[in-house]
Amino acid sequence: MICKFKFKGKNLLEDPLYAIVSHKYDGRDLLGKVKAYYISNVSGEVILKVNYFNGEPWPIEPYAKSVDVLAPDWDYD
Repeated sequence: MICKFKFKGKNLLEDPLYAIVSHKYDGRDLLGKVKAYYISNVSGEVILKVNYFNGEPWPIEPYAKSVDVLAPDWDYD
């Protein structure tokens, strides 16, 4: 299942660390795991640092609002 991170205004309501995310960039789909995040001093938006599964960093640091989160199809209950 594909979803988005939950926000209230610019505040992220969940911890994005280790989430598996995808993002369209330069005509291709990037896929990887969130390794860190920070709040931009300029825009106040949450920015993600993401690595491919081989450990290499993505060529961009996307806004958390712009990525798709790949959630498992099972319930945790």
